[in-house]
Amino acid sequence: MVHKLPNGLNKFDSNDYVRREHFNEQWETIDSAIGTLRAVNNDIRKEVMDVIRPELEETPVIAIELKEKLQKVSVPRDTPFNVKAINGRTLINLLGFDGEGICTNRWTGNGLTTDGESISSVIPQGATVTDAFHRVPYDPTRNYIVIAEVKSTSTARIRLIEENGNEVFTSVVSSTFKPHVIMVDKGKLSGANPVHFSVVVQGKSGDEVFIKKARVYAVADNTYTAFRSLALEEIEERFPFVNGMTNINNPYAKITGSNLVPAFTQWFLDPITILHDSYVIQATTKAEWSRVGYYTFPVLANQTYTYSCTVGGYISASVTPYMTLEFLDHSGTSLGFNDVKPSGNGVIRSSVKAPVGAVRASFILAAGGIGTYSYSNPMLAVDAETNSFTPHGQSLWAAECELAAHPIDGSNADKLFISDDGTPKLLEKWEKVTLDGSEPWQFSSFAAGVKQVRIKNYVPIHSSTESIYHMFGVKHDGSQLKPDGHVITPDTFIFQPETGHLYVGISNVNSGWGESYTPSVDEVKAYFMGWRMTTQESWNSTLEPFNGEGTKGWSAIYCGKGTPFMYANGTVVSGSGVGTLPTSINPYNYRGYKLQYLKLVPTIEAVKNYEIGATLFKGANMVEAGSGIVLSERVYSVLTTDTAAAIGDINSPLKQDIKKALYISVNGKQDLNWYTSAINPAGQEKFRTLIQGYNPKKTYWATYVSLTPSVSPIIETALSSSLRGTVSNLVQQTGDMERRLTVIENYSSVTDTPQWVKPTLLNGWTAFEHLPVGYRKIHDVVKLKGRLASGSVGLNIPAFVLPEGYRPKTSTYLTVNDFTVSSRYICVHPDGTVIIEMGPSNSICLDGITFDIS
Repeated sequence: MVHKLPNGLNKFDSNDYVRREHFNEQWETIDSAIGTLRAVNNDIRKEVMDVIRPELEETPVIAIELKEKLQKVSVPRDTPFNVKAINGRTLINLLGFDGEGICTNRWTGNGLTTDGESISSVIPQGATVTDAFHRVPYDPTRNYIVIAEVKSTSTARIRLIEENGNEVFTSVVSSTFKPHVIMVDKGKLSGANPVHFSVVVQGKSGDEVFIKKARVYAVADNTYTAFRSLALEEIEERFPFVNGMTNINNPYAKITGSNLVPAFTQWFLDPITILHDSYVIQATTKAEWSRVGYYTFPVLANQTYTYSCTVGGYISASVTPYMTLEFLDHSGTSLGFNDVKPSGNGVIRSSVKAPVGAVRASFILAAGGIGTYSYSNPMLAVDAETNSFTPHGQSLWAAECELAAHPIDGSNADKLFISDDGTPKLLEKWEKVTLDGSEPWQFSSFAAGVKQVRIKNYVPIHSSTESIYHMFGVKHDGSQLKPDGHVITPDTFIFQPETGHLYVGISNVNSGWGESYTPSVDEVKAYFMGWRMTTQESWNSTLEPFNGEGTKGWSAIYCGKGTPFMYANGTVVSGSGVGTLPTSINPYNYRGYKLQYLKLVPTIEAVKNYEIGATLFKGANMVEAGSGIVLSERVYSVLTTDTAAAIGDINSPLKQDIKKALYISVNGKQDLNWYTSAINPAGQEKFRTLIQGYNPKKTYWATYVSLTPSVSPIIETALSSSLRGTVSNLVQQTGDMERRLTVIENYSSVTDTPQWVKPTLLNGWTAFEHLPVGYRKIHDVVKLKGRLASGSVGLNIPAFVLPEGYRPKTSTYLTVNDFTVSSRYICVHPDGTVIIEMGPSNSICLDGITFDIS
């Protein structure tokens, strides 16, 4: 008997009579089934290859330009973040530091005051107009872009005006600070008369105008034409406020992907909250509404965000845990809350579009009603809703370097690039220097109202271009220095290519040197360390220049910190007068003279401090490009209370005020106990942790973005569009890492050795050019080197001063037997003074001098 099998074949019993055609029918059925299977297999194979083949092919990289704002970058898989290049850029604000709004000294107007952030001018009683104005250098052959943030109680007119009445202006009415832009075509003003930046208000008595972040930039024709076609907001972005002359400093890119919010260890948690695990917290509330914790992050307006959290402790609609997303604008004003409440325990999720004007948002966890609530696995993603929790993804690319270009036309830009060994290198076309008192200054000559000083052999002969068009400089107040071959007028300078000498013309009013007074070498050094000379009899009143009469005194030049004390042509810090010659830098945020010139031959320089190896995470990433990052600065001061510890606030400052606090590390690894706090009178953010998270025995290192204004970079990146390209990049990066580790291992003994530091020489002492004086510390032993000559010998006459950390606990007396017949007796005191007490001063060798400071 024949039995039919499930797939169509026949099965015969052992006693069945079977003919040959019966077998043929069976083979036909089998053959048909095999054909069907082959067809299906081919279809599957084609579909698979259609997916795989593009991933295995060598496809071109995708080029992306990242600018200084938050941007979304989406990738199909985790992908290395490859930086191709960053070109330099320089801006010179012709208003100097005065545009910042912290000092009214060089402004003119009615009732001028400052609150430390903006300058205000008030229409006086009986008048209908007030005007705040500041003179700017003007060249009618240049175009200018003028930008200021202004608010006023009546209509204000922002303008560039010539004293003959010609002006270019825009009228504004704004009760809040907003940036406004004026485009000034070349030749619009004649330049035959002085030109001023001005903000004028017409109205009634008591009406007031406020000005901050004012800047005036000279712009070349090609750049100016390109920017004229942009929206005003884009122009404002490309020409940010800077103090004086500023380059791109320390560019970086911070990448956040997968989950935009971190573990709870980096949230601000309220006192009622208990941390159980990195992504698990619990809170017991005793009020009808309680905040449990929050995390604040940057956002893009009009971008959709999906947020979720697993909650527990739900009892009813009024006794429940919940979450909300609060959007904030530039001023920190709330743009509304987006509450999500559960109907029971479990995951709650929602999506919302960031409103217009939003720049930040806070992910807030809260509770309504008294109870005990749990929260776990907070998730925030861009665009599409995600159903699965993913840990926070974050990486950083950064390089500490300075990138310049011609400030007017952008030519001859420095270039940061990635070398063959995978490390960042700098093609440096511009030499950049900051002048201070450590240089071997000499008095050179004088003219009416000015003293000419110089540094011999400051740069190699013929290392600089001979064109003054490629030399730029600013003073300590950010005002522009003019390159001039004669240097017989104030605020001029020149690098002499044929000698390598640097000459600077210093105004007698700025320096405090009287018309007939010749400053000593050490008094010139004191000026470049930020001190103005005066008489002690007048330093609290008229700040008279010292002309050989009265008692010498010095006051700290005002640079934004301390209380300003204004005189006719400058400002000092009130109460900062000292009666002895200063030998250290003015401690009130003194910035120094900054100069840069185009090198005759560019050089390739290694970037010493960097962080590379960043990753773009699968899906949508938020990438924040910027400048001003500080990588791994050692923390020397931590403010502690009974409950918390803080780094970077007014009582535990870092070297620079903080704009964005990124992370604290210990032994090369991020310490997740520290989170960001926006409560900081010394900056915009600081680092904070509960007192349990602080260990005074550990050495902490801070990575942050400085509040000091910097020029925005454009980062050119290249992303692989296929799996093959991604794997190729990973293989190359692994090889680069191996090479770098080999270099580190081979030269660790060299790099671990502290570098020599050059001191500021005093009282006529100079160093031999080929034997410079220096000091360094290895463990608790300080070593000196170099050869001194020509200074003053005697008790209490220091040759130089060692800083804190390099000073012995008790006075240390040393004898040096030089190659001459005489011995020299040297004393190093606990205050750091190094004194040559006895012996001739023609040549003193410091090599071999060591002393213990433990």
